[in-house]
Amino acid sequence: MLHNVFDCHVHTVRSACGEDITDEWLCARAQENGCGFAVTDHTMHLYYEPEIAWAMMTEDGIRLFEERRRTGRDNIRRYLDDIRDCGASNMLVGVEMDVLPDGQIMFPDDLRGEVDLLLGAIHFLPTIKHKRGPEEVEAEFRRQTQWLVEYGVDVLAHPFRILLGAGHEVSDELMRWVVDLAAAHDTALEINSHKVFPDHDVQMTRLALARGLQVACGTDAHNSREFGEFGYHADILRRAGVEDMEGVLFRA
Repeated sequence: MLHNVFDCHVHTVRSACGEDITDEWLCARAQENGCGFAVTDHTMHLYYEPEIAWAMMTEDGIRLFEERRRTGRDNIRRYLDDIRDCGASNMLVGVEMDVLPDGQIMFPDDLRGEVDLLLGAIHFLPTIKHKRGPEEVEAEFRRQTQWLVEYGVDVLAHPFRILLGAGHEVSDELMRWVVDLAAAHDTALEINSHKVFPDHDVQMTRLALARGLQVACGTDAHNSREFGEFGYHADILRRAGVEDMEGVLFRA
């Protein structure tokens, strides 16, 4: 088992996909548990109202985002303040930051210094939605990954889920490209246990550690049952041949 693990990826009910985790519940967990974790709600859900929570994945997504720049910033400001109100040193405030298909980052630049952790994640590739060929899909995946990493995210969350979940191949060359890009910007790569792809996670972990990169443990908890469960991460690290955790695991 893993001990004293930092969980880089936890959602509350502010995220449209969140189920039962509230600020109060997390604050209670922080007070009773010494392990650290970061609250990382989706920035797209802090911009779009619940009725259009997934608008990023529509043809109007960019326009709707641009119309909500001010209200989105206000929502993120309140979110940061609400999480910090807990006052627990091991409960950090972060975001799971989304990027639009035109490269716009869904986060206000002036608040970057006020978050403890920036996760970057790809949740929408129009080339997949419109059933383009694998070369177009991969090219768009590379663009979005590069935008996030070059923005300066601390962790690249579930780096290959968008491709694997849609049935696209992740070649050895593409995985090395992502690892090399992350290494060039000192960006940790996440082992994510919400939707699992164990063979790819083992390969990614081996490549990352060979390049001197840290790996991050993310439960991506959407409900209280997933919170604090690190069995999957322990298994991936074991299969990747990791025996000494010193310097291996990311901590914000």
